[in-house]
Amino acid sequence: MNNTLRKDAKKDCCFEISAPDKRIYQFTAATPKEAEEWVQQVKFVIQDTGSNTIPEEEEEEYDDVGQVSSELTDDSIYEEVKEERLSSKAEVPSNESQEEVSTVSDSKNTDYANFYQGLWDCTGDETDELTFKRGDVIYIISKEYNRFGWWVGEMKGTIGLVPKAYIMEMYDI
Repeated sequence: MNNTLRKDAKKDCCFEISAPDKRIYQFTAATPKEAEEWVQQVKFVIQDTGSNTIPEEEEEEYDDVGQVSSELTDDSIYEEVKEERLSSKAEVPSNESQEEVSTVSDSKNTDYANFYQGLWDCTGDETDELTFKRGDVIYIISKEYNRFGWWVGEMKGTIGLVPKAYIMEMYDI
């Protein structure tokens, strides 16, 4: 804060920033409180650029993936998979049973808002990251790591982290 920049009523609303190339930038806010907020934000950004960690802001976490009850996820999905495996071992699969299985899986995946497609090719650096190509369809399971720029997705039965900057919505709903 620098109250010598102006001599009018806004003298307590002024501050300046010195750039690395020795230039000085002067700013005037509407109120002294707003000027103080600006100074705090600039200090935060400067501190953030010198750090390797991702700071957590005090914002509400936005999650547009609908809340799913854990009972439905935990119980019904595993039971159906178990039953399908048992029935396929006991009986010789016929064309009718294969069609039945595919329609059951299609009816579960009607949550079009969570289908995304790859914008670019992405090779996972770690084992928990999905590798996909441009145009691949990815179903987003969770946006829990949204603040870090990652979502949890599923593609072709494989679950892993997906960089959200590499995907776009598949359907405009």
